Amino acid sequence: MARRERSQNSADKISGVRSICFINPRDYLTLEPALDLPYHLLRAATAAKNAGMDVKIIDLNHDDEIPDDFDAYGITGVTCQHRAIINIAIDIRQRRPDALLILGGRHAPFIDEGIDLFDIIWTGKAEELFRAPERPVDYSLIDWRRYGREVDGRKSVIVMFSEGCPFSCNFCYNAYRDFRVIDRSCAEKELSQIDDDAAIFVADDFFSLKTHGHILDLLKGVDGGSCRMQRKSRETRRFSSNMAQNLSTSGRNPDRAICFTK
Repeated sequence: MARRERSQNSADKISGVRSICFINPRDYLTLEPALDLPYHLLRAATAAKNAGMDVKIIDLNHDDEIPDDFDAYGITGVTCQHRAIINIAIDIRQRRPDALLILGGRHAPFIDEGIDLFDIIWTGKAEELFRAPERPVDYSLIDWRRYGREVDGRKSVIVMFSEGCPFSCNFCYNAYRDFRVIDRSCAEKELSQIDDDAAIFVADDFFSLKTHGHILDLLKGVDGGSCRMQRKSRETRRFSSNMAQNLSTSGRNPDRAICFTK
């Protein structure tokens, strides 16, 4: 049985892998999921490439087809994609019973049903699993131009300058992850891969923290200091009065419901 692990044993299983296909399951709940670049999957693919593997990223929100000719398959996903994750794993097991099957991402620490389908359930950093140095993500591994929401009439590209959370709330998945902000040189290398006419969509959960001061200074210097900063809140689901009522009766404080919209 696979275990939720960040152990040496998992890294040993990876040692014989020469090629790996990373899969982003279809998302049936998020508005326009095909616009959201799977940044964490891109980072995992970068780590695997830096470890000497041939890599490919498949996004089922764009109707990509899963190939049969890879040594390993890495599936990511959040909890609302659980059924899609299981169906993908079953399909791969039937077609490639000899392939190494890995589950990572935000849902990995919580999976129960279907746990035996996976050889590795990874809850740590991709760089640790693939024994690769932490480097800037390689945007050449994905067609990032097919993603991105319009910002001021320009296509946007998702970037992330931090991971994890500085807080330790016991009801959130981020409690499993250490908080870290990348250094300026790494951020510069990531930004240098993005076309000058593309907008930058910062997807950090805590970009306003003082820990991001060096990143903010870097962004202010983009385009010779002419970069205009905008703050946009996320709207990941259609929010209705019925949903507000459900939230108001399900949280820690039954007298208050909080939502964030554009």
